[in-house]
Amino acid sequence: SGSGDASGTSFGVGTTTVTYTVLDTLGVPSVCSFDVTVIDSIAPIITCPDSTLYNTDQDLCGVTVSGLTATVEECSDFTLTYELSGATLGTGSADTSQITFNTGFTEVTLTATDANGLSSSCTYTVEVIDAQAPEVSCLGDTTLSNDPGLCSAVLDTFGIVDTFDNCGISSILYNYTGATNGSVMGDTSGIAFNVGVTEVEIIVSDAAGNQDSCSFTVTVLDDKAPGFECPSDFTISTLLGNSTAQVFVDPDVADNCGVVDTSFTLSGATTGSGSGILDTLFNAGATTVTYIATDASGNTTECVFVV
Repeated sequence: SGSGDASGTSFGVGTTTVTYTVLDTLGVPSVCSFDVTVIDSIAPIITCPDSTLYNTDQDLCGVTVSGLTATVEECSDFTLTYELSGATLGTGSADTSQITFNTGFTEVTLTATDANGLSSSCTYTVEVIDAQAPEVSCLGDTTLSNDPGLCSAVLDTFGIVDTFDNCGISSILYNYTGATNGSVMGDTSGIAFNVGVTEVEIIVSDAAGNQDSCSFTVTVLDDKAPGFECPSDFTISTLLGNSTAQVFVDPDVADNCGVVDTSFTLSGATTGSGSGILDTLFNAGATTVTYIATDASGNTTECVFVV
C-alpha cells in the first residue's frame, strides 16, 4: 500500500489487484480497482558442470561422483531432471550426484523446468577409465615324469591359481621358453611339455589394456630307460683254417627320447670294448657280450648274450 500512484512498484509473477482510493476535500472517497498480471516468459538459465575424466573406484568397474550439480537461475520454483546416454543409461530427477558411471563416455543432459513449463537444458560428458590392473597368481614350480613312450608330459593341473579384475579379464596369454617354446591364448588343455625345464609366463589383460603377469617352471624328467631287443646266445663256426670267427651285431635299441650311446664289453675267450655296431673277430670259445644303452638323461639298459 502507499500514497500517490503505483508507478515504479515491482510486481511479482502472477496477478496483483491494485485498488486506488481518492478522497475529496469533504473526505468523500471514490474507489477504483484493476489487475496487474505478470507472466513469466523467460526460461530458466542452466549451467552444467565441466566435462570431467575419472578413474574407476577401487575394485569397481565404475565411479560414483559427488558434486555434479548444475547452476540454475530462475525466479520461481523449478524442477531438475537428467538423462544419461552412452556408457551409462538412465533418467531421473534432481542432479546427478551419487550416480555410478560405467567405464567409457556418458553424456549427461540436465533440464530445468519452471512452474510455467518453460525449460532449458545443458549437456556435459563424464569419461570413466579403468586404470586398475588385473591380478593373477600362478601355481608353484612343478616337476613330473614324462608320459609312457613319449619325450614329454601333459600337465593336468595347469597354470593359474586365481585371477581378479574390477572390470573382468579379457584375455590370458601363455608364453613358453626353454625346453618347450611357443605361445597359447586361452585354453591350455593338452599342451605337452618336452623333457627339460620350461619357463611359463602367464599374462592376463583387461579390456582397457591393463596387464599383470606371473611365471613358474615346469620340469619334465625322463625316467624311462631305453628298450633293448637283446639277441639270444648263438654259436658260429670259425673261419676255415682259422681259430676265429667274424661276429656282426647291430643292436636294436629304442628310447622315448632317443638313445645317445651304445657301448659293449667283451669278456671270456675274446676281450675288448667299443661302441655302436659290433663287427670284430671272436676267438674260439665262449665270449660274453655286454651291451649298455644310455639315453640323454643317463638312464641305462643292459643286454647280455654269449657267443
